[in-house]
Amino acid sequence: MTLVCLCFRAHRAWRFRDYNYFDVGRRHDYFGLEENRRRVERLASHRYGPAARLLSTLLERHPGFAFALGLSSPLIDQLQAFAPDVVAGFRGLFRTGRVEPLASTSHRSLAWTVSPRESERQILRHRDHLREAFGKTAAFFGGEPMTDLPTLAAFLETHDFRGIVLEGGPAGEDADASAWRRAPTARGLPLLMTRPPRFDRRLAEPPGSVLCLSMDVEVLAASDAGAGLSAAFADWVGAISGRRDVSFATPSEAVERSRPGDRSPGAGVPSARATNELQRDAWERLASLEPAFGDGGAGPEAEDFRRLTSADHFERMALRPAGSSPASRDPDVPYEAYMVFRHALEDLGRRQISPLRPLESGARQPAV
Repeated sequence: MTLVCLCFRAHRAWRFRDYNYFDVGRRHDYFGLEENRRRVERLASHRYGPAARLLSTLLERHPGFAFALGLSSPLIDQLQAFAPDVVAGFRGLFRTGRVEPLASTSHRSLAWTVSPRESERQILRHRDHLREAFGKTAAFFGGEPMTDLPTLAAFLETHDFRGIVLEGGPAGEDADASAWRRAPTARGLPLLMTRPPRFDRRLAEPPGSVLCLSMDVEVLAASDAGAGLSAAFADWVGAISGRRDVSFATPSEAVERSRPGDRSPGAGVPSARATNELQRDAWERLASLEPAFGDGGAGPEAEDFRRLTSADHFERMALRPAGSSPASRDPDVPYEAYMVFRHALEDLGRRQISPLRPLESGARQPAV
């Protein structure tokens, strides 16, 4: 039997307001409250709310339907502040007992982590956040690209995680992703490797013991060439639910009900993000603030530091390749994103007791 493991994820970083040089030392509100409110309310109305309702309907309609759901801390915070009814909808999904929470770094910062220690703090913080918001303890980690799989897996294993949902799987292993693997850790932490969802073609012939598909929650409420994907997805779930050779499973269930593959995974997934000078300088300045704010504190300065670690901010500083849309090729966009980030860092540095510390020589650089 093929076990279909669906892993949905949702994340929205706090977006900067137009924080400029003259705000440094005078204002500490780096993130536009009203702009973020409007954006989240719009997404809640048109994407997150309808997606939660669709998933709830499918859980009621198909007793065997199950999946995993990963929501980032910034998104949970914004939904709790601006769209609490959507949080209640997600909470209802977890209460069915057929939805497993996925942990991650709290602010989706793994691709641009300032240090392994900060990643570890955010993972544990996010697991606590999920427990507080939804009453469920995450047993699996997933939803982010990673470059140091052995180190991460060893940390997760020592903190009683039961496995990792590996986005995309190690390079070149997509064809072999029909069985889970074991990480090179003391107890062999299970690894589930995801594939992109293609609901019109997947499972025409069962590919093996486990099929793990990963997708954004927003996609469920999006449209494709005028055709609603929600209806197509609902039909696909119904078709799968009617088969005897296929069933849905959460990550924990998939590992419990199947055997691992013979091959060992690679060391990690090579990062696809090339760094430029803007990103590198921003990262170094952010890393220099970790000794003051990266201690797991709960104050406003520590929270601002964590918000600044989100990979989204660095992605906005990326130089767009040829062939992108004209707007995304605007050379001012990465520079403007960098300058706003730089101003916020300068102000955050002034808020600490000691002067801005230089980057320590042992700090790890992001992958190039």
